[in-house]
Amino acid sequence: MSNYEKSIFTSSESEILKDLLKNPKDDYQKIVSLFEEKFKKNTKNLRESEEKFRTIAEESMVGVSIIQDNIFKFINKKFLDNIGYTYEEIKKWKPNELFDILIHPDQREEVSKLSRKAQSGENMPTVHKELGIIRKNREIRWLDLYARSIIYQGHPAGMNISIDITDHKLLDQKLEESEEKYRELVENSSMALLEIDLIKKKVSYVNPKLLEIIGYNREELKDETIFFKVVHLDDIHEIIRLRGDQDLDFRIITKKGKIKWLSGRRLFQLNNNGEIKGLRLWLQDITEKERLEQLKKEFMDRTSHELKTPLISVKGFTELLLELYADKFDSNIVSILNMVLKGCKRLEILINQIIESSYLASNKIELKKKKEDLSFLIKLCVDELSGFAQMRNISISLKLHDKLITEFEKEKIHTIISNLLINAIQYTQPNGEVKIESEIKDNYFIVSIQDTGIGFTEDEKKILFTQFGKIERYGKGWDVGIEGSGLGLFASKEIIKLHNGMIWVESDGRNKGSTFYFSLPII
Repeated sequence: MSNYEKSIFTSSESEILKDLLKNPKDDYQKIVSLFEEKFKKNTKNLRESEEKFRTIAEESMVGVSIIQDNIFKFINKKFLDNIGYTYEEIKKWKPNELFDILIHPDQREEVSKLSRKAQSGENMPTVHKELGIIRKNREIRWLDLYARSIIYQGHPAGMNISIDITDHKLLDQKLEESEEKYRELVENSSMALLEIDLIKKKVSYVNPKLLEIIGYNREELKDETIFFKVVHLDDIHEIIRLRGDQDLDFRIITKKGKIKWLSGRRLFQLNNNGEIKGLRLWLQDITEKERLEQLKKEFMDRTSHELKTPLISVKGFTELLLELYADKFDSNIVSILNMVLKGCKRLEILINQIIESSYLASNKIELKKKKEDLSFLIKLCVDELSGFAQMRNISISLKLHDKLITEFEKEKIHTIISNLLINAIQYTQPNGEVKIESEIKDNYFIVSIQDTGIGFTEDEKKILFTQFGKIERYGKGWDVGIEGSGLGLFASKEIIKLHNGMIWVESDGRNKGSTFYFSLPII
């Protein structure tokens, strides 16, 4: 900083100015304010020493120019860089010619009047505007301009402080065009869109497709309580709970009071600090699909119960024959009866699973949650299945927190852990390994069960947690178990959902193992 700058700026102000000039785009208004204040206070000094003023201006990273008698009396290097002319070329311009040469035609008359007013000696307040200029190469650039009246060499003049904002302006233009295209796509989309402001707790945007589904108009959606009127009370928590982006299904209530099912993807919107400020839901109406699913569930439920009655008779009479007459039958008949009994038991397990999955899918089950230790339950399941693991020569290692206390229904979570462990052991070839670990993250306990088994393809992962989503392992040449109905993981997913948790799988592909995760909220 020059000696002159030190003479008009205090030591603390000099340090501030140095910092501001490092990032003029970020602190442009502060630079303008500081220059204006000091120019105003030191007009007499500037008048007495033009060289001192030039020192400040030439060292500045913003463009500075002074217009007097409609010609440039002073231009610093930064302003010359902005317009693309040399000082020698500018000196040849006649009065008023600078407006015709430099200023964009759309603003020429306005800027000319503004400049004349500043030069008139009238006490004009600082004017701030975006100015289009034409460089020597005919390229149009944009300046963020502050203009005001000053006294220069004893006479009124106009001082202009500017910074090139062309890149920023073009970026804004592209963003605006992108937003217009995005809105056009959204407004004409066959998918419904719902945006919710979580700070103000209200609906911030819906597209026409969603309006068509819910039966409200845009004016009615301005009601701050509309979100709670539209979304089914039992599903609100599922939508707004602060978890990651995810797929979800939920119910809405139309203006006419009809319940509809929507399915889609929830995406969180973040502010500049990375904090969640809202959420966006891309949705489609699955009411008809849900109705058909309900019919299917009811059919499966009825069929399962109808099958259960004759099955009980077959199983009961088979057990009776074996108990009363086993010694009177030859070994082949006894063997056949044992096979029938074994088949009955397998069918009984399958029917019970179908019935349970129907209840889970229809949300008819109410949990009986208590404070329990998840870590203890995992160790119990490992102990219970240690014989099965030894039989297949699978090693199991644990890396758990000493205690993981939260609320859950013990029997149901026991079933999930057992299912995941059985799958890990069953679908890992002999001499493999299973690792069980726990993690605490975002107020959730996360349990992972990793195996070195046959893994999953991308297509297989898509159906894993669906009803009857069994992946065929028979005849593939793997030394793994092949039994299963495809209901275990579906039931696990539904039970975890009832606990407000999540379950998912990660696998890099065939023969690369897999890791199943489930989470439970810490309550």
